[in-house]
Amino acid sequence: MRNDKFRTEITEKVIELMKSHGADWVKPWASQAEWPTNSVTKAKYHGINVMLLMMAEQGSSEWASYKQWASKGAQVKKGRVKCFLQLFSTFFHDVTNFIFV
Repeated sequence: MRNDKFRTEITEKVIELMKSHGADWVKPWASQAEWPTNSVTKAKYHGINVMLLMMAEQGSSEWASYKQWASKGAQVKKGRVKCFLQLFSTFFHDVTNFIFV
């Protein structure tokens, strides 16, 4: 998914939550006690992914991909909705062969 579309969907979701809950709306990522964690790797999610997973309101702080749940012998319940996450990665360029002018 392209970044601009991804950001638009996040914004629309927040606005939708604010409209549907009215004056009673609270930021779900600020009210949950447990940090979202990958159920298989035990890694904690970071950045925008924390907000996205907490907004999904699934009632659990454990998350995993379909294949990760299957590797644990679990079956994803019918009707569960996927949640897109932003992949962050760090990479380094080898600049020894570049010519700087």
